Amino acid sequence: VPAALTPDQIRQVCRSYESLGYTPPSEYECPPKLVFVTHAKFGPDLGGVAGADFKCWGQAMLSPVTRGREWKAWISESQYNCPYVTFIRSKTRYELVDGTKIADNFQDLVDGNLDNPILKNQYNELYYGWVWTGTNAGGLWISNGHCDGWTSAEASAGGGYAGYNNYFDDFKWTAYSNIGCETDELPIYCFEQ
Repeated sequence: VPAALTPDQIRQVCRSYESLGYTPPSEYECPPKLVFVTHAKFGPDLGGVAGADFKCWGQAMLSPVTRGREWKAWISESQYNCPYVTFIRSKTRYELVDGTKIADNFQDLVDGNLDNPILKNQYNELYYGWVWTGTNAGGLWISNGHCDGWTSAEASAGGGYAGYNNYFDDFKWTAYSNIGCETDELPIYCFEQ
């Protein structure tokens, strides 16, 4: 009976439905998916997409608001390992940790525009600046911008695409510029799954 489930159990039921491509039954009142930009900054040698996902999990563990949820980084290393392919296609809205809406659902998330910029970290603190992504606004891989699959911080690694998180109504939040892999450390975007 949905009313007897805890919020964490409801979240897991909703995630199970969505991971199979189904819309959860309306009686579950699925909670919004959270989104944050990491408090910590990292070099582009992230250990690939899997390493970036692990960094999102580690950052989320540091805050009671984001702890205990499933996370993936908004980052790409190939056409098959990018948010458009690997993310759960959520039917529920995406929000910052303070409740600010980012998108109505996954399709709204990858339509090229966000409802608001991703300016808050897991502690609900503001951050303005560059964010590693290697990903275009549609959630797809940018072929020449991933620092050797997010494994190198060398200048010879070809550059890494970064977004600037102050933007939201065009591609610049995720694909503003290709910057050197030897650049200072940057945060990453994390999306609840």
